[in-house]
Amino acid sequence: MTIPKIPSGTNGKYAIDSHVIGCGLVGGGGDCSSTQTSFVDGTQPVFSPTAGTAFTSVRMPGATCAAVRQALP
Repeated sequence: MTIPKIPSGTNGKYAIDSHVIGCGLVGGGGDCSSTQTSFVDGTQPVFSPTAGTAFTSVRMPGATCAAVRQALP
């Protein structure tokens, strides 16, 4: 599997990169402030695949959490 970079080239980011687009506080506390949203967005994991990396995807329609956990290695 090849994961493209956007834009392509050495300065691009892998297409599996993600960003937080919304943030809400628990217990009906309203929306996060811009500082809180920036913190969450800036500290999430950054995935950088390397040669030899394998990825397997399996659809499990209607599966329970227990079934998914059991299917994982």
